[in-house]
Amino acid sequence: MRAPTVTGYLHRLSADVVAAVIPTSARLKILLCALWLVSGPLLAEPQKTGEQRGDDFTVRARYLQEQDARLSPEEAISALQRDLFNADSRAVPSFGIGARPVWIYLPLSNTSPTQKSVNLAVGKPWIDQLNVYLVRGDRVVRRWSTDGSGDESGDGAAQAAPGIGYLFPLTLASGRSGILIRASSAEPLVLDVALLSDDALAQRKQQSHYGHGLLYGFLLAFVCGNAMLCYGLRERSNGLYSLYLFGYIALSFIYSGHSNMWPDNPFIQRYGLSLALVLFCSAGFLFACRFLHLDTYAASTQRWGIGIASGAVLLVFTGAAADVQWFSVWAAFLFAAVFIVGVVYLGLLSGRHGERAGRYFLGAALCSVVGLAVTLSAFCGLLPLNTLTFHAVEIGLVLEATLFSLAVARRVRSQEEACRAAEQLSRTDALTGLLNRRAFDDDAASIWSTAVRHNRPLSVIMLDIDRFKAVNDRLGHPAGDRVLVQISRLLASCSREGDKVGRWGGEEFVVLLPETSVAQARRFAERLRRAVSASKIAAAGTSISLSISLGAAERGRHRSLSQLICDADKKLCEAKRRGRNCVVSTGPREATA
Repeated sequence: MRAPTVTGYLHRLSADVVAAVIPTSARLKILLCALWLVSGPLLAEPQKTGEQRGDDFTVRARYLQEQDARLSPEEAISALQRDLFNADSRAVPSFGIGARPVWIYLPLSNTSPTQKSVNLAVGKPWIDQLNVYLVRGDRVVRRWSTDGSGDESGDGAAQAAPGIGYLFPLTLASGRSGILIRASSAEPLVLDVALLSDDALAQRKQQSHYGHGLLYGFLLAFVCGNAMLCYGLRERSNGLYSLYLFGYIALSFIYSGHSNMWPDNPFIQRYGLSLALVLFCSAGFLFACRFLHLDTYAASTQRWGIGIASGAVLLVFTGAAADVQWFSVWAAFLFAAVFIVGVVYLGLLSGRHGERAGRYFLGAALCSVVGLAVTLSAFCGLLPLNTLTFHAVEIGLVLEATLFSLAVARRVRSQEEACRAAEQLSRTDALTGLLNRRAFDDDAASIWSTAVRHNRPLSVIMLDIDRFKAVNDRLGHPAGDRVLVQISRLLASCSREGDKVGRWGGEEFVVLLPETSVAQARRFAERLRRAVSASKIAAAGTSISLSISLGAAERGRHRSLSQLICDADKKLCEAKRRGRNCVVSTGPREATA
């Protein structure tokens, strides 16, 4: 018997544990629980920019987009006094990719007689440049900048908070004041602004940490699981799916602001989002091509997809190498749009060609591409940006990963069942369904070893259908096959659970009887003989009466199982010489030396 391999172990692990132990209804419950756990902290009610209330101040934001030359803070204040700033009805304004810089003014009114310390949260972590000015009357009294050029340093400087944006600590004096913000970015210019107390900020950070921790942990579990399947099953699509999920983790890590852990690396700050987005989508294309087996029915489509993905990666890296940020950003986001449409097309294409995996792929892929489309549209200002649209890609990817895991488990289980069916077919006689000679030898070897080791009785019966050739010659081979099938069924029905019944060849059969003496074997053989003699087999429009001859032998001083079978075969030949339709057996413990 062969030792179990890693592949076989992973087969059993994936199929039996995931698909057999966990029923479909339970898997759906697990899916819903996973979605609730991951999305709960991420979908907390957001602060809105349009109108917010603190304890003693009110915020109403207004906006002005630069048209030609860059405005100085003094010019922005002059434009404000001329009422050129406009309100925005959107909860979180988004001005699209590569938009002109935008000024935001927040008039503040602190009705308390004492100072108030608050935290100003602005924008998304990928925004390139933020300048914040504290204004009293028409004078700038304090300034901050994300590039460190402001008045504040140390604890009072601007800080990037993952999942929140940029934080500016403010001290608001009693009375009226205002905050003037200038934001610019080659990437999507999303400007959500919130004034948060220390407690509210701590709660927001906690929600962000728990939410991203659950999300990354959930996806990393799928990354590791698919990597193990790739190694164990040698299935490249699992490895590509691990790369695809890991690509999204890198993308989320960057656009949620964790890349600011390396503030001294401007390349990551400027090009990390574009590079991560294009690599994520490229890995998705490669996974789709492999999972759907496009090379077997749509090789040209696969070449086009791989060519487009390679071209997009080349364009983004070229823009990064030439330090042309807007070029890399547009190339990455256009390729993401192509990826969304392309994945849906590939799923439909595979379905039209009857690819069974296409149905699973299309259902799962729609979750992620719809989520990605919603989030990108919100970034570009085509949809309102709120917590749901911002996290739509994460929810979609969690759904997709879970559905793909169920599809992979189903496929592995199908492969396992196919392997078992093939193994069973290789062990059984195609006509009679009994063990074939090789399978009988394999099973009998362990039974023989047990009998020898514990000195237990073991008997063998060899039997042959009398005058079977005459049946074939007179009624034809179909009638002969019918006789063999009926005799096989009779043998199987009369045998005990631990007995081994096999077709030895032609019209000969063998029965191995553990824990059976030769006397018991002889009585069993007589029952078989009488049962066959009493039966009528309908074949070729006639009723056939048959008889069988049997030889029985018990383990004695036999050195091997083959010697025992040889003794039983000799007794079968003796039964034939005596006139057939009889049983001949060895004496108790009789053996061939």
